[in-house]
Amino acid sequence: MWLMACLFMLHAPEQSVLVRWTPRAETSLLTDVAKTVVGVSWWAESRGQLLMIVRESALDGLASIGLLERLPYDANLDLLSVIPCNQTADLEVLLEGGRFAIVAGSPSFKGAHCFHGPIRIMTNLVLEVATPVALPLSPCNTLSQLADEVDANRWLSDIQSLASFNRYTHNDGNVPARDWLVSQFQQIPNLDVWTESFNVNSTETFNVFARLNGSIRADEIYIVGAHYDSISENPQQAAPGAEDNASGTAALLEMARALANKSPQATILFIAYSGEEQGLRGSIDHATDLVNSGEAAHIKAVLIMDMIGYTADADLDCLLETNSANQWIIDELSTYAANYTSLRIVSSLFPFGSDHVPYLDRGMPSLLTIENDWNIYPNYHRTNDLPASIDLNMGREIMRMNLVAIADWSDAVTCVDVFELMTGWGMSAQAPGDTNGNGVIDVVDLLEHGFAM
Repeated sequence: MWLMACLFMLHAPEQSVLVRWTPRAETSLLTDVAKTVVGVSWWAESRGQLLMIVRESALDGLASIGLLERLPYDANLDLLSVIPCNQTADLEVLLEGGRFAIVAGSPSFKGAHCFHGPIRIMTNLVLEVATPVALPLSPCNTLSQLADEVDANRWLSDIQSLASFNRYTHNDGNVPARDWLVSQFQQIPNLDVWTESFNVNSTETFNVFARLNGSIRADEIYIVGAHYDSISENPQQAAPGAEDNASGTAALLEMARALANKSPQATILFIAYSGEEQGLRGSIDHATDLVNSGEAAHIKAVLIMDMIGYTADADLDCLLETNSANQWIIDELSTYAANYTSLRIVSSLFPFGSDHVPYLDRGMPSLLTIENDWNIYPNYHRTNDLPASIDLNMGREIMRMNLVAIADWSDAVTCVDVFELMTGWGMSAQAPGDTNGNGVIDVVDLLEHGFAM
C-alpha cells in the first residue's frame, strides 16, 4: 500500500492554476515570451496583460519576468466566459479589453449588442492589443483636402432624418427608412443604387447598395458598410437608434458624397444593412452571396462603421477591431488616424457582434470602427437613443480616418511624392529640401534644384 501511494505521488498529474500576469516593463517582447513559457496551456491577452492557465512548475519562470497573481478559481476553460464590457456589473472581471471581458462562471443577461449569451472560450484569444505607434507621414495635400470635405453638420442632419423613422427590422417604419436611403444615394452623382431583399423570420427586409465603379481596376472592390436597422427596449413603439446606428449609416452618405466625383481606380461599394440587431442577418446575406457568386476573391477590404458618434469625455478614442490575420488594416488605419485626425486608437483582435464578422468568417479582410465609449453609452438600445447624444467631433474624426483610408486604397486621389519624383529624374533623394524655410517643399525649392517650370 505504501509503495502504491508513493508511485501515485510520483505519477500524479501536475496541478494547473489560473493566474493573471503583468509584464514588469511596457514591452510586447515580455508578453510574447510569457506565452511561450513551458507549462502554459492557455492564455488571453489585453494591453500586454495575460490571463493564463499554467502548470505550477511554470510559476517561477513567469514571476521572473512579470508580476503574478494567482486567482481563486478553477483552471478550467469551461468555467470562464467572455461577455460584453457593458454587462459586467456585479461580476468580477478577470481580464478586460476591446469590447469584451472574461469573467468566472456563466452569467445570464440580455440586451447586449447582437449578443445571445456568454461566449465559450475555445482557444487563446486577444481582447485588446497595444496599438503600434503610427509613424508620422508627410500628409498628402489631396487626401487632407478630401478629409476636409467631411461636413459634420450635414452628417448630424442625416442622423436626425434617420432617427425620425422606427427602423426596427420588424416594424413598418423600416421600409420608409430604406426608401429614404435609396433617395439620398440617388441624389449623389455617379452611383449605381439598388436594394436586395432577404428574410428575417417572416419579415422581408432589404440591404441598400450604392456602387461607385472603378475607372481602371473595377474588379477590385472596397466595401464601406453600416447597419441602418435599430432596436430598443420597446421597438414596436420607438427605436430611433441615433447612435446605434444612424451615426454609421449617415457616415456612408457623407463618405459617398466626398468620393463620388473623384473617379477611384478601384470600385467602392457602400452598403446599408438591415437585420443586424437580429444577428447580423444583412451582412451574412451579402457575404454569403459574395462567396456563392465567386466575388469574394475581389473584395480587398471591408470597413464597417457601427456607433461612431458618442463620446463620454474629451478623449476621442476609437476602437479598431479585426482578427489576427488582418492586423495590417489596424496598422494602416492607425497611420491614417495619426496623420489626418485627432483620434486616439485602441485595437482588438477579438472580433464579435457586428457586421465585420460575416466577412471575416468567409475569409475577406474586414474591420470594425466604433467609438470606444460605446459600453458606457447610457441610451444604448433604448427609446432615448436620440440625436442629442451625438458628438460632432467624434463622428467627424472617424469619418475622416475612414474616408482617407478608402480613398488611398482605391486611388481616388493622387498623391505625388516629390522625393520619389526627384529620384526618378536622376537627382539625389537628399538633394531637395526646404531651401526657403517655409516648412514645405514648394516651387521655390524645386527651382533652386534646377527644375524647369
